[in-house]
Amino acid sequence: MRRAGKHQRALLPWRGSAFLAALLLALSVLSGCAGERSSETRGGEWHYLQFDTEQRAVYDAFRKACDDPFSEEPVGIVDESGESVRVSVRDADTVYQGFLYDHPELFWLDQTYRYRLSGEEDETAYTDAVAVISVAASYKDQKQMQKEFEAAKRQMLSGIPDRGHDGERAFTIYQRLTEGADYKEETLYDPSMKSGHTAYGAVVNRGAVCDGFALACKYLLNAKGIECILIPGTSGGQAHVWVTAMWDGKWHEADPTRDVCAEEGEKGQFFDLTTEEMNKDHAREESILTKAVPIAEDR
Repeated sequence: MRRAGKHQRALLPWRGSAFLAALLLALSVLSGCAGERSSETRGGEWHYLQFDTEQRAVYDAFRKACDDPFSEEPVGIVDESGESVRVSVRDADTVYQGFLYDHPELFWLDQTYRYRLSGEEDETAYTDAVAVISVAASYKDQKQMQKEFEAAKRQMLSGIPDRGHDGERAFTIYQRLTEGADYKEETLYDPSMKSGHTAYGAVVNRGAVCDGFALACKYLLNAKGIECILIPGTSGGQAHVWVTAMWDGKWHEADPTRDVCAEEGEKGQFFDLTTEEMNKDHAREESILTKAVPIAEDR
């Protein structure tokens, strides 16, 4: 077994350096979702739709592995015909990040995933199976976390109608998320503070870093039927994550972390920006995770 850490950038895992045996696994955050997915659910999996066939096979293996996050057995990566698929660990890392970005509700798994090494070529490691690990000590603890998260979500969304102008509803949700929350910088340096990188940290504990606030924003907007996508990149030269959301037939960018950190009276300035406006001090990373994310045009 191999345990991988993660970069200080939001949610991107890295591979460890020590090999332990023939079956090696590299740990990554995932979450539980079981069974076949409808086309409607697929529509909410933005990054899944951007991946190629082999990457989708990895994504599907992650999903299946989430049926039992306490299992030590890896799930084989297979194509639609059931044939085994081998992919580079680098590709698996990218798929993992996209899977996490698509599923902010899956906050209760560790921020590493496990993989089985299937060979190396030209210093590139390959895998044909993956597994996941829950941060909870048991199913009971995991269910308690889910219960707490659901209660906090209901409170945060209380009184917000299921219908109405999406922009107005989005702003109300955004205000509730960012006001009274704290940016927990120590999360970046303390590996034990895992919840700060998740929607759970932002919604339940009311303290997180950029990926936690972005994931929470997506989760809460999605809960009210508003489409939202995470955008990884940099802000002020530092690794960062923010969001873009859809209403009135257009995309609108927002950075909840910047508004969490803003002084009173200045909050809300990073809501409903065009990409050009956001890019004054933000830059999208150049990767498959961002190349298909829509541009927020002039309103």
